[in-house]
This record gives sequence, C-alpha cells and structure tokens, in this order.
Amino acid sequence: ALWSQRVIYIQGSALKDQDLVRAKADMASAASFLASRNEADRNKADQATILRTWAVKDFSPMCPLFVQILRPENKFHISFADHIVCEEELKYALLANNCVLPAVSTLTTLLLHTLKGRGVVSNPSTFFPYDLKISVTKVTSKKEVNE
Repeated sequence: ALWSQRVIYIQGSALKDQDLVRAKADMASAASFLASRNEADRNKADQATILRTWAVKDFSPMCPLFVQILRPENKFHISFADHIVCEEELKYALLANNCVLPAVSTLTTLLLHTLKGRGVVSNPSTFFPYDLKISVTKVTSKKEVNE
C-alpha cells in the first residue's frame, strides 16, 4: 500500500517504440531491468534483458539504467548501463563473506525478509555490534565494467 499511489503498471514491450512513448520512457528519471529467474536457460534470460536494455537506451539515451543480470559473463554486453547487479556474483560474494563472518548470509537474508522499511535505526552499532569492513553486495559501475 506504500507504493500503490506512486506506481502505475503499464503492460507492453520495451521493444516497441509506441509502448515506450506511452510509458514516457523519454522523460523517465531512471529505468530498472530485472532478469527472469524462472527461465530454465539463464543465458537466454540475460539475452532478453540485454535486448530490452538496448532498446530503452536507444530510445532514451540520457535515462540512467539499473540492470540485473544472472550470469557475470554477460556484463560485457551491457557495459553502457549505469549500474549493473549480477545475481551470481552477489550470491558468491555473500557466501565468501560468510567465511569471514560466520552466519552473515543468514543475518542478511533474515533482515531482507523481515524489515518493512518503516523504522529507522538511530545507532547502527546497537543494532549490529560488529564493525563490518566487508561488502555484502557489489553494484558494478560503468567504469569497472570497461576496465
């Protein structure tokens, strides 16, 4: 109900210019693309995401793109995107961090599934007493992909 007054669902295809015009993609402050996790072939799911991303970038070149893909080798194909999150890299980074601090993956999962976003933690050290110097998530910037 929090976003029900702010989000409008428009059915269409990012590959059709008339649907992008109807969605006002040329005036969008950002565009997000999520890969289909239900697809049996993860490369095929990434290909569909990459194709939609290309179409929106061509239609609205100034619109920042936030893209989620499944396979790290496909990051090369969307190097033009402003922010890229790779699900596989994220999963393995979380598991690697679990070696440094046991149970951090469980803690992160529980926090993501239980927090509602309504409360604000005024002093994070009382909420989680460990000083973590590890990165649980990695959002790849445009510069990192090109290097």
